[in-house]
Amino acid sequence: MSVELKLKANLKRYAGGSETIRVDIESGQDLLAIMEDLGIPVNEVMFFCLNGKRVGGDYVPRNGDSVEVIPAITGG
Repeated sequence: MSVELKLKANLKRYAGGSETIRVDIESGQDLLAIMEDLGIPVNEVMFFCLNGKRVGGDYVPRNGDSVEVIPAITGG
């Protein structure tokens, strides 16, 4: 399965500066486990959005989902 992650603001540094990455995941893996696998500290993530709606870290993405990852601190 693969999922598209849209890493916002300072989280892009975990993807080499790219905002959007596609990752292959294991069936049943939730968003927090995906962050851990990518080396993104969960304390740097405020919340996740799927189709414009907030979802928890325990959400298990489906194949082809696009999830925005919103950081805890952003600048303007």
